[in-house]
Amino acid sequence: MKSPEEMNERELMIETLRSQQINARYQKLAGIGCLILAVIVTVAFAIILPRAITTLNNVNTTLTQANATLALLETTMSEVEAMVGQAQGSLSQIDEAVKNVNTLVEDNTEALNSTIKDISEIDFQTLNDSIETLSKVIQPLARFFNR
Repeated sequence: MKSPEEMNERELMIETLRSQQINARYQKLAGIGCLILAVIVTVAFAIILPRAITTLNNVNTTLTQANATLALLETTMSEVEAMVGQAQGSLSQIDEAVKNVNTLVEDNTEALNSTIKDISEIDFQTLNDSIETLSKVIQPLARFFNR
């Protein structure tokens, strides 16, 4: 093939035309390739986009439920803390009541022991004899007033 300086005008025009035809063919192939690529991308978006929207809706629903669950958990934890506070108060009151009962028992143990000792020292035989003697003395008086 000749260099462009060696060619005449006609040959240069033919070479330019041939070059333009080759370029046109490559441009057509590139255009068809771009069109095929655009169709593939459109189909891919048509397939993926509904699934992505569904997935995002599911994620949104799940997050809403998680937020509701966290709010419920926070409320429950507040209630548990309140119950624990009440239980601690009740335990303090029970502890105070046990101390009071213990003090009462300790304070009255000696008096109770003394009373039981006094009761155990009573001579019931002598007491019965005294009651019988008193009964014998009162019978004549009772007959006198009942006339």
